[in-house]
Amino acid sequence: LSNFSSKLELRVKKILEELNLVFEHQIFIKNYSFDFLIGDKLLIEVNGDYWHANPKFYSNNDVFFFRNGKTSEEIWNKDLKKLELAIRSGYNVLTLWESDLNSMDDNEIKTIILNNSLLINSNKKI
Repeated sequence: LSNFSSKLELRVKKILEELNLVFEHQIFIKNYSFDFLIGDKLLIEVNGDYWHANPKFYSNNDVFFFRNGKTSEEIWNKDLKKLELAIRSGYNVLTLWESDLNSMDDNEIKTIILNNSLLINSNKKI
């Protein structure tokens, strides 16, 4: 895997920096790469609609030739295994879809990230 960052990831990274949140970019849990880790419990995944077969736009049997002919359902199952691993490992996951990000301005995205970050951090045991 590479350190490739999509334009959407770079946008989210800029927003995280503007919020002065402590975060890591491109972290690994077992063999899976996650886009961002905020603090020690909140993972953020920035999912491209096409690459991750957004269920808003694709049905379960659509075929993606760029993904070796995998169907949407196979892509969703892989993403679900990744999500389940994160949850079993004690993380919360916020998935941001390309179409949602493209329909929001930076302030709306900041609100979503802050609300999720505050919710997760308020559940810490002291």
